Amino acid sequence: MELADATILVTGAESAIGSATVKELTAGGARVVPVGEIDTAGARAAALERAPGLTHLVVAGGSSPSCPLDEVTLEHWHEVFTAQAQALFFMLQAACPLLPPGGAVVNVTSVAGKTGRSPEVTVYSASAAAALSLTRSFANAYGSRGVRVNAICTGVIETPDNERYLREVAATRSTTVEEVTAKRFGQIPLGRAGTPLECARVIRHLLSDDAGYVTGQAINLTGGFHNY
Repeated sequence: MELADATILVTGAESAIGSATVKELTAGGARVVPVGEIDTAGARAAALERAPGLTHLVVAGGSSPSCPLDEVTLEHWHEVFTAQAQALFFMLQAACPLLPPGGAVVNVTSVAGKTGRSPEVTVYSASAAAALSLTRSFANAYGSRGVRVNAICTGVIETPDNERYLREVAATRSTTVEEVTAKRFGQIPLGRAGTPLECARVIRHLLSDDAGYVTGQAINLTGGFHNY
């Protein structure tokens, strides 16, 4: 199915990556339906009602709230998993049966789900790992119907959420944003942050027929920081 003929629902469209994805897909001629967060049943139902004839789905948005490992509360755990893994599961549960053969889904999550390296985002990392597991499960469940489900795993991307994260980590570690940034870039072979547009272009590729034999995958956008 060509994307010019597609109806694509993009959740979290107000986020930096979500917004860039809406622009990229619209420029390619697709009918794009941008919506906000989908962390409640009502929000998910309303989103699907706005996208009759749905063929593709991008689940973006959702911040990465930080909390030192030894300060995590049950409330923080529930908040993060509700907004991340729970919202994703029930969005896929509702949307995947609607997609036609040739349809596709891309879930936007973080490479933290593979690494768990930063103790300040332990719970978020766990929720990202859950998102990757859900991606594989739905890819297996709907592959026989010709529906593909993949994820992108972002690393350091130039977004307001990343700037907030840097400030919070610097405060937790009693250091400066500049020092945290320099250390992170020192671990990235390409030596820079990625951009929302670069994420959007990979999302467009995964939705397109050019990726017609790709499903159940978690594609890294990390500048080489993580390579498996």
